[in-house]
Amino acid sequence: MLTVLNMSRMRINDAVWRFLLCRDTKFMSFVTAFMSGFTGTAGTAVVTLTSAYMFTDGRFHIQAAQQMDSNWTLVKSGVNGLPDWDGWLLQNVAPGMRVGVDPTLVSIGSINRFSPDLLKRGASFVFPRRNLVDSIWVDKPPLPRDKIHVHPLQYAGTHASEKLSLAQETIQSSIDAQYYLLSSLADIAWTLNLRGNDIPYNPLFLAYLLIGLSETVLFVDLAKLDGEVLRYLVEQLKVTVKSYKTVWQFLPLLSGKCLTSDDISYAIFTSIPPSTVCFLSYPSPILAARGLKNHVELSGFRKGNLRDSVAWVRWAAALECSIEKGEEVNEWEAGERLTRERKRSEQFLMLAKPNISAAGPNAALPHYEPPRVGSRKLDRAAPYLCDSGPHYLDSSIDITRTVHFGRPTTAQKRLFTLALKGHIAIDSAVFPEGTTGYQLDLWARKAAWKYYEDYTHGTGHSVGSCLPIHEGPHGFGKGKILDIVPLQVGHILTNEPGLYWADDFGVRTESMLTVKLVKMDEHGNKWFGFDRLTQIPI
Repeated sequence: MLTVLNMSRMRINDAVWRFLLCRDTKFMSFVTAFMSGFTGTAGTAVVTLTSAYMFTDGRFHIQAAQQMDSNWTLVKSGVNGLPDWDGWLLQNVAPGMRVGVDPTLVSIGSINRFSPDLLKRGASFVFPRRNLVDSIWVDKPPLPRDKIHVHPLQYAGTHASEKLSLAQETIQSSIDAQYYLLSSLADIAWTLNLRGNDIPYNPLFLAYLLIGLSETVLFVDLAKLDGEVLRYLVEQLKVTVKSYKTVWQFLPLLSGKCLTSDDISYAIFTSIPPSTVCFLSYPSPILAARGLKNHVELSGFRKGNLRDSVAWVRWAAALECSIEKGEEVNEWEAGERLTRERKRSEQFLMLAKPNISAAGPNAALPHYEPPRVGSRKLDRAAPYLCDSGPHYLDSSIDITRTVHFGRPTTAQKRLFTLALKGHIAIDSAVFPEGTTGYQLDLWARKAAWKYYEDYTHGTGHSVGSCLPIHEGPHGFGKGKILDIVPLQVGHILTNEPGLYWADDFGVRTESMLTVKLVKMDEHGNKWFGFDRLTQIPI
C-alpha cells in the first residue's frame, strides 16, 4: 500500500504538482489496489506530494472506506454535491501547475474531454516516460502467459471472417480510411472468436488488432498461441501475427487514415501519426454488433441460464439444510459451495466475477467480497445476499438473490418488497420501439422513491456472450450514455434493483432478460417487452 513516504519517492520534479491515475483500462485495478488497498473495480486515484485521494461512486463508498488506511481520503463522488476527480482537480489547480498522468493508463477520450477546462485555468497535463508507481512497486507480478483458444462457431454463431468484414465495411464507408484499430480486449476477442485468461474473471487476452483493407495484424504475446490457434489465424482468417510489443514500432509507420474509438490509451494515440486518426462515434460498429446477440448466442443464453439455475437451486437447498442442522457456514464457504456446484458442468469456463456472498451489514456493500479467513457466519437473523455468476462456453451469467433463513423483521420485509416491486416493474414492462434503458430506469425506482429509498448503482447492464458481464452499449441506469442506444430484439440485460441500509443489511434481486417483440399494432408500430432468462425462484 502506498504511504506518504512512497508518494514523495514518486515525485518527478517540482513542476509536477499532481499525479493522476484514471481507471480506464482493465489492468488498472491492480495498480490502484497496490497504491491504496482498495480493490473495487471503479475508482480514480489522485496523489499529491503530501496527500492522496480516492474518487469512487456509490457502489464502493463503504468498501473503500474499509480497505484504505489513513494515508488516503475517500471522496464520495455524487454525494451532497461532491465532484468526481475531474471537477475536484479543476477546483484545486492553479496557473502553471501540471498534472502528471501515466499515458498507458488513461484514454485519449478522457484527456480530450478534460484538457480544455484545465488549460483555461492555466494548468496542463504532463506525461512522464517512466511509470511512477512502477518505480516503487518492487514485487509487481508478471503478465500472465496462459494459452489463447478458439471460441467454436457452435457458440459464437457468426464466423470471425464475417466480423472482420464488418470492420472492413466500416473502413470502406469512411473517406480515405485504410485501417480500423481495436484496443478493447472484448472487441478483439469477439471479432476473432478467440478467448484467453489474462484478465481475472474475464476470458480475454492482451492484444491490439489492426484491421486493414489488404492486411489485418494481431499484436499479441506469441507464446500464447499454439499451432492450432496460429493456423486458424493465419490460414483461415489471413491475419498476420506480430509480437505484442512491436505495436509501438508499427503504428508510427501508418500512412492511411486510421479509425478507432476514443477509449484507446493516450500512449497508443500518440504512437499513430496525428493526421491519420479518426474517432468513431459511440457506440462503435463492433460494440454495437456484439451487443446484438445472434440466434445461436441467444440459444446459448437460454441453455446457460437453465443450467445455472439448476446448479443454484441445488446449492441453495443444501445450504438451507446446513443452516437448519445448526452447521456453521460463513460467507466465503457459502460462495465456494456455489462455485463447486457450477463447476460440475462441462461447459464451465471460469467465474465471471468474485462471489458477492454477503450476510447482514456486509450485504449493504453492493460489491462486497468475503475474505477467506474471518468472513461473517450466516445466521437466522440477517438477510443473506449472493450475487454471482460464471462464464460458460455458451453464455455468461450474472444473478442475485436475497434470502432469509429465519423470520425477517418488518424493516427487512419492507425493503425487500420495495426492491422487488422495481424488479417486477422492469420484468413486466411493455414499451414502444425507440425506448432506451435510461427511460425505463425510473420504473425500477418508483416504488422505492415513494418511501424515500434509492440506490446509487445502475438498474441493469448488458452482458457479453462468454465475454465480460458488463458490456454495453445498452443498460438500465441514470447515466445519459444509456439514452443513446434504444433497446431492441437481441439485447441481453440484467434487472437488479437493490436497497441498502449501511451497517445493517441490504437486499437485491437480479435476473437476466432478453428483449422480445410483444406486438406489432395496426399502425405498424413495434412494441417490445422482456423474456426472463433466469429460472431461479425469488
